[in-house]
Amino acid sequence: MLFVVFVVALYLRITLPYANSIQAGSIVISDFDPYYHLRIVEYTIQHFPNVLAFDPYVDFPNGFWIGWPPLYDFLASAYAMVAMALFHVDFQVGVATFPAVLGALAILPVYYITKLIFDWKAGIVAAALLTVIPANLLRSLVGNLNHHVAAEVLFPALLLLFFMLALKGELTFQKVRGLAFTREDKKTLLWAGLAGVFVTALLLTWLGGFLFLGIIGAFAIVQFSIYHLKQERSDNLTIVSMTMLIVSLVTLLPVSLSSHFGTTIDTLHLSLFQPLMLAVLLFIFGLFGFLAYYLRNRGRVLYPLTLCGLLIVGFIGFYLLRPDLATTVFTGYGFFTQSGVLQTIAEAQPLLWDSSGFQLNTVASYFQFLLFLAFAGLAVLVYRVYKKQDEPALLLLVWSVFAFAITIVQTRFTFLLSANVAILSGFIIVWVIDTLVNKAYSALFNVYDVSALRHLFGREIKYTQLIGVFLVVLVLLLPSINVTTAYAKNTQEISADWAESLQWMKENTTQTSNFNVSSGQIPEYGVLSWWDYGNWIIWFGHRPAVANNFQTGVSDAAQFFTSQNESDTLGIVQNRNVKYIITDYEIADYSGKFQAIALLSGKGVDTFLTTQSYYTQSGTVGQQLVPTNAYYNSTVVRLQYYDGNGYSHYRLVHESPSSIGTLGGTEIKYVKTFEYVNGTKITVTGNGNATLTLPVTTNQNRTFNYTQSAFVNGTHTFIVPYSTNWTSFGMKTDNAYNVTVGNSTKSITVSENDVISGKELSLSF
Repeated sequence: MLFVVFVVALYLRITLPYANSIQAGSIVISDFDPYYHLRIVEYTIQHFPNVLAFDPYVDFPNGFWIGWPPLYDFLASAYAMVAMALFHVDFQVGVATFPAVLGALAILPVYYITKLIFDWKAGIVAAALLTVIPANLLRSLVGNLNHHVAAEVLFPALLLLFFMLALKGELTFQKVRGLAFTREDKKTLLWAGLAGVFVTALLLTWLGGFLFLGIIGAFAIVQFSIYHLKQERSDNLTIVSMTMLIVSLVTLLPVSLSSHFGTTIDTLHLSLFQPLMLAVLLFIFGLFGFLAYYLRNRGRVLYPLTLCGLLIVGFIGFYLLRPDLATTVFTGYGFFTQSGVLQTIAEAQPLLWDSSGFQLNTVASYFQFLLFLAFAGLAVLVYRVYKKQDEPALLLLVWSVFAFAITIVQTRFTFLLSANVAILSGFIIVWVIDTLVNKAYSALFNVYDVSALRHLFGREIKYTQLIGVFLVVLVLLLPSINVTTAYAKNTQEISADWAESLQWMKENTTQTSNFNVSSGQIPEYGVLSWWDYGNWIIWFGHRPAVANNFQTGVSDAAQFFTSQNESDTLGIVQNRNVKYIITDYEIADYSGKFQAIALLSGKGVDTFLTTQSYYTQSGTVGQQLVPTNAYYNSTVVRLQYYDGNGYSHYRLVHESPSSIGTLGGTEIKYVKTFEYVNGTKITVTGNGNATLTLPVTTNQNRTFNYTQSAFVNGTHTFIVPYSTNWTSFGMKTDNAYNVTVGNSTKSITVSENDVISGKELSLSF
């Protein structure tokens, strides 16, 4: 049965979405990070076994040391190379099934954990649920090349499974001192060692993997206290924990030391920090374990009080010694707080709340009814631990409490929680079915003829029982299956307008060097957009991005887009060597991404938006956001909605096909690309109100008038970004600027060389 579930898991993750996710030999998916993983995989295949560590195309022109640990991309690259050799396919097709295979493999440790704690029937149901839970499927579809599938389910589940198996052992300090191990003792050490291997695998995949060591640590504190209160030996837990950490330290240290930050303490990169943390945890686990050994026959509350005291002193000491490092560790690398960029990311918002208040839409889309069933399973598990007090069940309880807690804080951890939901729901479903039909199920095996079968249905099996089982399947499983199937069949693609715009950029703008990172050369120019789109710009456009999905360049991008004057943007553009700026409707939309931009600019949302009351048709009072003048004067609005009209250094060079509506009778396209130029200086001599105009026709055959206005009292210098008779990039302009001062109008031509070089021209009235 487990094999059947595994095959179904592969089918849902590969076969159903394949046609939409793999097109013309390329991965096509709406997410952002998979495209940067593709970049790393492409590089790694070309330089195997070296994984891309520094990228000059990120945080342009500074370049960026990639914070993702290397294991996931290394494994993905090796997987792709095998597929390329066996099936003679492109690397994108070769690596596309990698996340789906990992997602399907994750059902195996989930099955064995559930079987170990409950029984095999609950294990099968848990594996089946993990197969169809939407939260799990979405992160493990074909083409969704993302490390979450390994970092948050597969590797943690394997780590916890082997640790649970080791907890069943009976190792003692005497056995270790005398090296007198039985066959079962050696198996226990093997399980502990394998747990250590997967600690290393986890930390080499996700720096936040210390979360699971924190879970084991919290479990250990509780379990040591239980041992002490029951006056039982805790040697096995101490030895298993220390063995796990020693194996992890030994296997992680060489890799960490060989990294760029290997001799430094850097929490955001693979460095000496991770081995040092393991060493600290090894000391703490050892201290707690040996204290439990020496205090086991003392007062019942002495050991718990000693632990609490040591923890408090340790936390305070750590904070006083290294407050910055302590803050990073205690906040979980910032993953579990709502500050900085995280407060603007949709997946970092609370699971049960949004701007309108309490909501269940997210829960329904990710878990259907299973989340609430899992809550019931958690309550039953608490009772189970209280009654039986077995170590694996307690570890599952602590793991589940942590998983629920961090997911409620941030929706991004729904994928991590999916394993716990599957296990707890699987147990409850089997328990309900056993309760309804267990007696009849046993009697069914004693049926030998039709009359006995009729008797069985009349006496042993009640129709209400069958209805109960049917309702369990109908209400709990079918909704998840339906949603999961729909997600698999209708995978989202990258925005067509963004794809078209970046393909245009790749083919029509000057190619930048070192895209394949073959040297330390800095590319010739960069592209500025909001950070959401940075990975797309790099992968599809083959151009360096100032801001990308590592949240690099966010401050500069936010300052640029919210600036009230063109002069305020020039320092950012020149310091970052930006040649092109890309805007889209979502960035400029004040009900959308603009609020995040305003927040991260430091100016605050209130600067650009105000709340006003209004009366609805029913007579009730409602609230609505109303843009202020600062919003309409912001750079992103003036570029996206007004084509940069009046700006001296930014000219529209491309717009995407789709329209999102009109503004003042002007059609607004979804994505627009602007070029930064020096601009031609036109010095006008005269007296009176001056207006300069030039009709511009875009690549989508849309026409607008580029204009500038000023009062001239002697001389005034206009700086203009468009040349006349301009036909580059599919754009067209008239053959001359018309300049009007007072009642007099004259024309002046501007060459493309004049615009690029910043030449000075003059016109007298």
